[in-house]
Amino acid sequence: MGIEERREREKQQMRQGILEAARQIARQVSWAKVTIRRIAEEIEYSPPTIYEHFESKEALLKEIAREGFRRLLLELRSAQKENDDPEKRFLDSCRAYWRFAVANPEFYEVMHLQKPLQDDPDKMAEAQQVFDQMGNTARELLQTHPALGRTHHDLLTAVWGLLHGLLLLSSEGRIEGGPAQAEAVMEQTVQDLLCAWRG
Repeated sequence: MGIEERREREKQQMRQGILEAARQIARQVSWAKVTIRRIAEEIEYSPPTIYEHFESKEALLKEIAREGFRRLLLELRSAQKENDDPEKRFLDSCRAYWRFAVANPEFYEVMHLQKPLQDDPDKMAEAQQVFDQMGNTARELLQTHPALGRTHHDLLTAVWGLLHGLLLLSSEGRIEGGPAQAEAVMEQTVQDLLCAWRG
């Protein structure tokens, strides 16, 4: 391995170490308490070292959001392979989304804190891929169940609102029965929504 290749590898390792430290701090406390100085202390480097890799905390958060969307996309694709039935595929997508958010709260929080589709000039391609993946599944469902009488945008908006709201309540411990019951409520509510839209 040449000098340039080694330097690039070391640079990427440092970058990943910074991102991992930020995530660990967020998981232990909150994103509000993640600072460049605190990350530097965590990895035992000076703040200027962090700025060599990320120009600001916002740039660091954006990269973490990108990684979160990449991981969520993989989860969705894996879940959607399990069934050929469009309705089951849609429900599997909802379950995958839910379980990703529960297992990765530090990712999920920053993915939504960043409002990627509103404030990013390039619309954060990773976020758009997740929305497209869910959108395709919603289209398949609507094509086979025209009685639902909605556009895929309507369906996604309703279901994302439902998921996000229940996830927030669950994270605050406000759903009686704990996480398992919260997931059961989510599944039943999505199914009830589809049933109600069929009329």
